[in-house]
Amino acid sequence: MLKRLLLISLNLIILFNLSSCDSQKHEVIIYTSVDRHISEPIFKYFEKNNHIKVKAVYDTEANKTTGLVNRLIAEKQNPRADVFWNSEIGRTLMLKEQQILSAYNSPNAILRKSNYRDIEQTWTGLAARARVIIVNTDRIQDKNIPNNLVAFTDPKWYGQAAIANPHFGTTGTHFTALYNLWGEKRFNKWLIALQKNKVTILPGNAQVKNKVSSGEYAFGLTDTDDALAAIKEGAPVKIIFPDQNSDGLGTFLIPNSVAIIKNAPHPVAAKQFIDFLLAPQTEELLASGDGGQIPLSPNVKGPDNLPNTQKLQLTQVDYKLLAKNFEIMLKNYRTIWTN
Repeated sequence: MLKRLLLISLNLIILFNLSSCDSQKHEVIIYTSVDRHISEPIFKYFEKNNHIKVKAVYDTEANKTTGLVNRLIAEKQNPRADVFWNSEIGRTLMLKEQQILSAYNSPNAILRKSNYRDIEQTWTGLAARARVIIVNTDRIQDKNIPNNLVAFTDPKWYGQAAIANPHFGTTGTHFTALYNLWGEKRFNKWLIALQKNKVTILPGNAQVKNKVSSGEYAFGLTDTDDALAAIKEGAPVKIIFPDQNSDGLGTFLIPNSVAIIKNAPHPVAAKQFIDFLLAPQTEELLASGDGGQIPLSPNVKGPDNLPNTQKLQLTQVDYKLLAKNFEIMLKNYRTIWTN
C-alpha cells in the first residue's frame, strides 16, 4: 500500500513538472516602458493570435525607462525578462554596451532603414514618436505661436514654458541628440539660456502636457502621444512640429526599440513576439491607436491626426551614438541646473 502511494505521488510530481514546463513554453516575460493603455492591447492581440501568455512588467511615468533599465542591469547574471520593449532608444543602447542584449535577426527588421536597426542585430526601432511643442491656444494666439527650440530661451516667454526632466525618458534622449549635434559649448549655452528664462523642469512628459493643457504654462516640449492625449481630452492645445524652416534643426523623431535579453528564459517565445511587434500590421495598429505611433515600416499608413512624417524635416541624428554621451550630457546638465 505504501509503495502504491509513493508511486502515485511520484507520478503526480512528474505530471506537475511536465505541465509546468509546458506552460512555460507558452509564455513570454516583457519589460516595457510603453504606456499601458498603448501596449496592453498589443499584448492581448499577440496572446489571442499566438496562444502565448504575456507577462508584462511596466515602468512608472516618473521613472520612464530608467527603472526597468536598472532592473535589467541588476538581473544580468540571472535574467528574468525575455524582451525589453522600450518607449525610446537611448537606454536600449546602454543595455547593449553592458552586454545585456542578445542578437536576433528578425525577418521583419529589414523592413526598416538601416539607422533604425542595429548592425549587430541587438535592437530594432519601430513606432516612433516626435518631439513636439504643445501650445495652449487660450494663452497664445496663432500669430505668436512658438515654432522652434530657440523660443524656450526667448525673454518674451519668461517663466511660461516647461520641459520634462532629462534624467528620464525621451527628454534625456533628445537632450543627448542635441549635445551630439551642437557640441558641448553650444549645448551648455542653450541650457544656461533655458534656466535664465525660467523654463520649468517637470517630472515627465505627461506632466508637461497636463500643465500646458490647464494653462499653467503657455507651451512645453513633449511627445506626440502625450500631445494627442491632450487633444482627445478636449484641452485647448495645438501641436507644433518644431524647426521646419529650410535652415532649421528639424523635428526629432524617437523610435520605440525592442530587444531580446541575453539568456532569456523563453527565447523562442521572445523571438515570436519580436517578429509580431515588428510586423507592418502591428505598426498599423500602433499608428491607429491612442498613442498615434509613427510607423517606421515603409508603406504603412500613419496616424490620421498627424502630418505625414515623410514630408517633415527631421533632425539628422545617428541613433547608434546616443548612448555614447548620455552621462556626459547629464553631468553638464547637473552642473548648470543647480536648482
